Amino acid sequence: MGPLQARERILIVEDEPLVLNLMAEAIGMDGYLVVTAQNGQKALGLIRKMHFDLVICDVKMPGCDGEAFYDEIQRTCPQLKERIAFVTGDVVSPRTQEFLESCGAPYLLKPFRLNDLRRIVAESLERLRVIR
Repeated sequence: MGPLQARERILIVEDEPLVLNLMAEAIGMDGYLVVTAQNGQKALGLIRKMHFDLVICDVKMPGCDGEAFYDEIQRTCPQLKERIAFVTGDVVSPRTQEFLESCGAPYLLKPFRLNDLRRIVAESLERLRVIR
């Protein structure tokens, strides 16, 4: 099934409204159902209410950042931990590098091209289809 026929539901967690809207529009153009949250707490609430095939989460956000979000996912929805990809502008911080390496999730560095985002979504979903 190609992206235009896909109806996978993708949650985007990003605190910058402009970036969030651009990401949602780019992914939505490929036919995915896109749900957005501007922080980790709202995203956790959404995850409790509905199924997501993939979650794309910013690492650095106020309040519940990507690392805290991932920790909570591991604790409460462990089936989702294989369904997360991250975006970050902070690759200088050893803590961020350590986190990304330890979780093993795919990630994109900001600023990224929208085609790179679309590629990581398609590749992540294809990898998950193979696992099923």
